[in-house]
Amino acid sequence: MDKHRKEFHKYGFMTMIGWNILLVILVFIGSVSKHISPNYIFDDGTGGIGMTIFLLLWSLIWYGIGYKSRKDYVLTRNMYREQVPSLEQNQFDNAFRSYYITKQAKLLSIVFATAIPWYMIGYVDFPMTTKDVIIVAILAFISVSCFYLSRKALNFNS
Repeated sequence: MDKHRKEFHKYGFMTMIGWNILLVILVFIGSVSKHISPNYIFDDGTGGIGMTIFLLLWSLIWYGIGYKSRKDYVLTRNMYREQVPSLEQNQFDNAFRSYYITKQAKLLSIVFATAIPWYMIGYVDFPMTTKDVIIVAILAFISVSCFYLSRKALNFNS
C-alpha cells in the first residue's frame, strides 16, 4: 500500500485544486451576476480572516476526500481482483468499471434524492419561486439519471 501513497497524495491535491478552481469560478459568476465585488462575498466582518480559515479548512477537507477516494478505489479494485482471478485484464477492467460505476451512481442517486427535502426545508419560502422549482427539478433529474446509470451498469455487469 505504501507504493500507492504518492498516487493518493496526487489525487488529494488534484481534488483540492479542482475544488478551489470551481470555487473561484462560482465566486466570479456570483459577483458578475449580482454586480458586486468578489471582496464583498468574502467580507465576514473579521477582515477576511474567518473566511480565509474556513476556505483553508475546506481545501484540506477536499484534499482528504481525494486522498481517501483514491485509496478506497485501489482497495476495492484489489479486493475485486481477488474475487475474480480467472478474468483476463480486459474483461476484468470492464467488469470492475461496471461494478464501480454501479456502486458510485447508486450512492450519488441517494445523495441527490435526499438533497431535495433538505433544500425544501432550508431554502424554500412558500410559495415556491421559479428558481426553487428549477433547482428541485435539477436535483430530481440528477438523482434519476444516477439511478438509471446504476441500473444500466448493473445490467451490463450481469
